[in-house]
Amino acid sequence: MSSAKEPVTRRFGNGLTVLIKEDKSHPVVSLQYWVGTGSMNEGHWQGSGLSHLLEHLVFKGTAHFSGQELARKVQERGGHWNAYTSVNRTVYYIDGPAESWQIFLNLLTELVFFPTFPEDEMEREKEVVRREMAMYADDPDSVAYQLLMQTLYLKHPRRWPVLGERAAFDCLTRQDVLDYHASRYVPNNVVLSIAGDVDAAEILSHLELLVEDLKSRPLNREPIPHEPHQFGSRRVRKEFAVPYSKLHLAWRLPCSAHPDTLCPAFWEADVPPVFMKSSMTAWAWCTALRCIPTSLRRMKGRLPSAWTWTAPSATRCGIWCFRSFAIWRKRILRRT
Repeated sequence: MSSAKEPVTRRFGNGLTVLIKEDKSHPVVSLQYWVGTGSMNEGHWQGSGLSHLLEHLVFKGTAHFSGQELARKVQERGGHWNAYTSVNRTVYYIDGPAESWQIFLNLLTELVFFPTFPEDEMEREKEVVRREMAMYADDPDSVAYQLLMQTLYLKHPRRWPVLGERAAFDCLTRQDVLDYHASRYVPNNVVLSIAGDVDAAEILSHLELLVEDLKSRPLNREPIPHEPHQFGSRRVRKEFAVPYSKLHLAWRLPCSAHPDTLCPAFWEADVPPVFMKSSMTAWAWCTALRCIPTSLRRMKGRLPSAWTWTAPSATRCGIWCFRSFAIWRKRILRRT
């Protein structure tokens, strides 16, 4: 008999959304703050990697704890913490023993809503990101992916790297970080997700006191540039000093409101079982199958991987991408 209960959902008056899944099967807990902002949402800082830099800097100290104190408090209670930035979200999380959920929640809330961005850490952390950029620039798969995005998109901010372009990144200041955090890290743009051996009522009672001073603020939604219609294939190649080639083939998919997304004929016969776990991925697989030649469609089982991405808005198109490689050609080919 399962020890998991149905998820509890609560939306506070300031707009913060909380999802709690009680599961008593193991004495562990995972707490995650999902902030609805990423490299696509940087506005006039677009292409600078500001979202990713901010993610690095929040770990350097908050209103009540230094960066060292934060790390020590998480580690001494057996917790593991980290964060990541994507195109449309930034996620901060702590996993650890369920008995420490309260201190984990306090620390994570401090991290997300009350970072201080110490002046002396700014340039130090920018140098860390520069090394990260250099590492990705030396990785054929990362270079290939970025070539794909910049070829597929001409206007849409999805074309910019999450880490940012070096010239724009170098111009970022601490004030830019403060302004961006104030405009995007607002409770009505954040979801808190908690799962594990916890009591939902107890968490909600504690959280209500924890976030009572956080106020909802208007969210500045920067308009997404209209992506021009693509009338033909686009290709780009880049030589790389490695003994193999990377190949990406990408197709633009109809939006979720398009009739082709229904495609009931493909659900049983053509959608790989592994993709049935995700309705959005299954949707993308199905819609793409209508646009792809039968000969290539039959190849899907022999390709190393495939992935999809869909924009949050139902009015925008998605992507379906094949990835493969060959060891006998020293070049990268992209086709969109």
